[in-house]
Amino acid sequence: MNAVDEYVAALQARDWARMGKTLTEDIQREGPEGAESDAIQGLAGYLKWSADLLDPLYAFSWTPTLTFKDPTGRYALVEAESRYEPKKGDTPFGYRLAVVFRLNAAGLIEHVSYYWKTPRQRLAWDTVEGHAQAGKA
Repeated sequence: MNAVDEYVAALQARDWARMGKTLTEDIQREGPEGAESDAIQGLAGYLKWSADLLDPLYAFSWTPTLTFKDPTGRYALVEAESRYEPKKGDTPFGYRLAVVFRLNAAGLIEHVSYYWKTPRQRLAWDTVEGHAQAGKA
């Protein structure tokens, strides 16, 4: 299994130690708002951000619908459907996204860029918790 496949499996399992084995120490994450607002640099920060966002959720899924890997092994693209249920009984919500991975020469992920495919107006909150809170207002 290559690093991108392992990353997806670890994300789905919320297994941060396993995910960490797919990433470089200086991993860079660029979110849908670009480097200015929700970028993360460094392995510890990336894993903490992931755990802080997803571990509190009652249910979470991230299902790839398309995976493309370039012949050089340096880039991969994963399109996925995500689904969140913050607390048991909450109305689940989700979105479609595309994620571009850049790998280093050793095959570890060194850069991750997220792009929303779901229209932005359906993503009115910056975090899963924000979405849950706003839905109860």
